[in-house]
This record gives sequence, C-alpha cells and structure tokens, in this order.
Amino acid sequence: MKKTKGLVLLLICLVLILSTGTVFGQGEKDAAPDGPTPISFLYSDNAGFPFNPEWPIIEKMQELGNVELNIQVVPLTDYATKAQLLINAGEAPDIITFASSIAANVRNSGALLNVWKLMEDGKLPYMKARFDEWDVWSEVENLRAEDGSLYVFPAFQELQLSNFGMIMREDLLQAFGMPAPTTTDELFNYMNILKSQFPKALPMGNFYGMPVLLYAVGPWFGLPIRLFDPGYAADYETGKYISPYTSSKTKEMLMWLNKCYENGLFDPESFTQSAEQFVTKAVMQTTLVLLAWTDQNELVESAARPYYEPFDLKIYPPVSSAVSNPATQTYTRVDVTQWACPATVEQKPYFDELIAFIDWYAYSDEGLTLQGWGVENGSYVEIDGEKQWSEEILGYEDLSIVKAMQIYYGGFNNSFTVSTSKEVKKAAYPQEIVDYTEQIGEMGILQAPLVSPKFNIDDQEDISRLVFLVKDTAMQAIQQFIMSERSFDEWDAYVADLNEKGAQTIADMVNANIAAQ
Repeated sequence: MKKTKGLVLLLICLVLILSTGTVFGQGEKDAAPDGPTPISFLYSDNAGFPFNPEWPIIEKMQELGNVELNIQVVPLTDYATKAQLLINAGEAPDIITFASSIAANVRNSGALLNVWKLMEDGKLPYMKARFDEWDVWSEVENLRAEDGSLYVFPAFQELQLSNFGMIMREDLLQAFGMPAPTTTDELFNYMNILKSQFPKALPMGNFYGMPVLLYAVGPWFGLPIRLFDPGYAADYETGKYISPYTSSKTKEMLMWLNKCYENGLFDPESFTQSAEQFVTKAVMQTTLVLLAWTDQNELVESAARPYYEPFDLKIYPPVSSAVSNPATQTYTRVDVTQWACPATVEQKPYFDELIAFIDWYAYSDEGLTLQGWGVENGSYVEIDGEKQWSEEILGYEDLSIVKAMQIYYGGFNNSFTVSTSKEVKKAAYPQEIVDYTEQIGEMGILQAPLVSPKFNIDDQEDISRLVFLVKDTAMQAIQQFIMSERSFDEWDAYVADLNEKGAQTIADMVNANIAAQ
C-alpha cells in the first residue's frame, strides 16, 4: 500500500512538472502580486539632507505609482563600492539610483538591464516622448554601449544650470575696490590681499576632497575633469581625449596649486574635511575663496550674518590661465542621477509593473511634476493653471527653495530626481544662477561634450583595470605635488611611471575607439 501511494505521488509530481514546465522555482515567472508592486531601491544618502522615510515625495511616489518601496540607504561615500559589490554578487535591488559611474564600470558585462531594447519594444513610451521633446538624442547616443545597448535610464535636465564654481565674498571685493579676478594670476594676487587682511586665513578651500578640487580647478587650465573621472578628459584644442594626470596642462595646474599652498593660500585640509568643517571655516573667515556648489551659499550666509554684516557670497566665472583662455567647461544636459536595474529583474514576476513605474516616474509630465515641484497643496499650489511654491516652502527664510525641498520633501535629490524641466529649474534656483549660466555660455566657456567611446566587454575590462591602477597612483602623487611632498623635478619620472601603468594607453584606446565609430 505504501508503494502504491508513493507511485501516485510521483505520478502527480511528473504531471505538474510536464504541465507547468517548472521544477523547484525554475521556468516561467510567478504571477505578479496583487496590490502595490514591491520594489527594492538602493538610495545614495547625502549628509546635506539625510534620508527621511517620511518625506512626502516618497509617500506620493508610492501612492501614484502603486508601488511599495523597500529603500536600502547607503552613505554617499560608500555608495559606488556597495552598489558594485551588490551587482557583482547578483544581489542588487530592483532599482540602482545614482548609477552613472557604476554603470560605466559594468557596461557590456550583462549585469545590467538593456534599456534600449525595452524602448524598441515599446515599453518606455514616456521616455521616448521626453527625449523627442527635449531633443537630447545625441547625448543619449553617447550613453550607449559598443553593441548599441543602453544600460541606464538616462537622467536629463531640460536646462542644466551651472551651479558649481568659484564662490567669493562680493562685499570684500567692493570693500577693496577691486574687480573680480579673471585669470589665475589675478586670483593669486587677490588671495594674497585676503591673506594680509585675514592673517589666520588659508583663503582657498574646496567642499569635498580631491575629486571636487580637480573638478573646480581643472577647467581653468583647459582640463574639464569630470566629477566622476573616467580616467580621460576632453581636450577641446585638439578635439581628442587626453590623460588628465600627465598632460602639460596638468603640470601647469599642479604648479599653480603648489604655489598657492607654499604661500599659505590653499587649505590642505580640503582633501579630507567634511562639509560641516568647510562651512565652519567659511563662516570663521578662514576660507574666503570657496570651490563649491552654490547651494552652500545660503548655509554659510545664514550662519555668518549674526556675526558679520555684510556677508554676501556670489559665484564668479572660472578664471582663465596661460594654457586656457577662456577656461573650458563641458556643458551637458545629462545628469548623474541616472537609474539602472540589474538584468535579473527580467525574471521578477512584477517586471512589467517595475518598468512601467520607472517610465512614468522618470519621464511623464506627472512624474516630472512630482520630482520637481513635489506635492500639490504641500510644496506647491496651482493658481490659474500655473504652479507656484507654497507658503510653507517660501516660509523657510534661512533656506533656498532647493534646500527646503531637499530637507523637508525629498526633492532635488541624487536618488529621487531623474529628470527636471526648465520650468521648475527657473522657479527653484536663484536668478543669479540662471544669469551666471548664460554669462559663462556667452564667454565661450561652456562646450558641448565630445563623442564618447563605445567599448566592447573586453576593451571595457582592460580600460577599467588600467584606470584603477593609474588613478590610485595619480591621486596620491597629485596631492604630493600640491603639498610640496614631491618635487616637480620628478615630473618626467612620474609621467613615465603612469604611462607604464597605462595612462597614455587609456587615452589612445579612447581616441582609437572613437575614430573607428
């Protein structure tokens, strides 16, 4: 009898396997869940506006998108490494935010979802319509891989404002009866004046480490080094890419920074200090030339004005140098806040719902309103068909609109803001920034991005390995050159060492790839 029962059970199992094609979880996907779609989400936290699960934009995003977000919060400083590890281990959440540099490292590896194919299959109608309307296809093309795949959901600003640069005290320039410096020589002389008036000052300091310093100062010397540096930089004189670590322009930049350091004009703690320390130094008047984002202006000014009056910060155009007149800054509407999905999401039972949610949130009119304006009758109101910031948002007198949205609503956020319209940018940012962007555009400083390389998987692995080796050596050496721990007599030896590790090979590979496109 026992044998008969066992035979019956075996037959039942065989029938189920043959009829469903499923063996212990393999085969077709399970049915999509009822109710809100559960989506896991990797979030890059920012110390300037720490993650708050109660942000209204999160609540409204889930309500309108019919999703339930399981948000994994990772500090910004650890984010790229953590995301890379999760992808490599096959454990990445459904949505990887702030994905621009991460996607470049795993491009063509098969680890990420091919967004281009989804668009060709008609699954991203909002995205396609948005790119048509904003005419950004040339920059979308730069994001595609060698085989034509696209591994990110591109983030675009309809109007990309230049809100990072050289910030100085306008009231001090007026008090000294001086025009703003326009060259590196004039800036050096001005900082010496500041040093004479504020003996405890180390006048120039930057907001956050070596990447920000190079991002700020590089354009002054014709080196538009990206914040997320891929190991090569555009040279607009030749229309080709060069190594940002070994060129003659790089040496000129480092010699100038070293001169500033030797004369007590550059704060060496810029390489390690926190945002809070940076703000404190600006308030205490020990940092007087700030290399930072303009959203720090309000924080610094509001903290300083109880002690100093006047105290007026203003962003000034990048200065030119002997090797770059005018300064050179790449202008792109691509934003770093791109999203990506691991390729494994295609096997999730809620895959279609996930893609529909991303398409709606990132690119539809309703999604752009939520990302930019926030929540109606909360952060904004609509009067006679026009959106206006609410009294609540305007009521934070010590905060800019952007900062108030970041802190209290979760808006203007590296992880939640994918696309932003021109309308909301002009409404949210100070007119000074809009005018500044137009000013440096008219000065010929802003340049369209060069064509990007499209590496196959083997070349991408080769260049990623070389970049890792080269950057590790270069960053240490660059700091040593700036801080007089290494003599410029060793420059040729340094370049030879980096080229042996692959610095010039990287640039050659990039240029050869582009020439073959």
